[in-house]
Order: sequence, then structure tokens, then C-alpha cells
Amino acid sequence: MINLSIMENNIPSILKVTRIMPIPKIKNPSPTDYRPISIIPILLKFLEKLVFDQLSHYLLSNNIIHDRQFGFKKGHV
Repeated sequence: MINLSIMENNIPSILKVTRIMPIPKIKNPSPTDYRPISIIPILLKFLEKLVFDQLSHYLLSNNIIHDRQFGFKKGHV
């Protein structure tokens, strides 16, 4: 299913469903003191990680990312 999603550039609808959970920012929150947190399906998270790893490997191995770009490189701060 993961390989098919990547090859067809299509994510199954069931994986696109997320739950939004309100998480309080402080101990005694008012209605405006919550932040939304998305709970996504584990298979979608796994797919996201695979695509990220493949894309970063491609970009780094072909010297497409500049040496001073640190945003998504492992081991760079």
C-alpha cells in the first residue's frame, strides 16, 4: 500500500482523516488558551517519513541543497 501510494502519487482517503485534540497551554485555561494538536494515522506518519528520507537522500547525494542550508539536514544545528 505504501509503495502504491508513492508510485501513483495518491494517498488513500482513510489515511487523510485526522483527529484534532485541544491541548491546554496553561494549568487553568480559558477557552482561548488551547492549542490544536492533530492526531494522524500511524501509516500516514510512516509514509511521510519514507518520502522525507528518500527525498533528502536524493537532494543530498546530488548536491542540490546548498552547504549552508541546515534546516532539514541531520547532524546540523
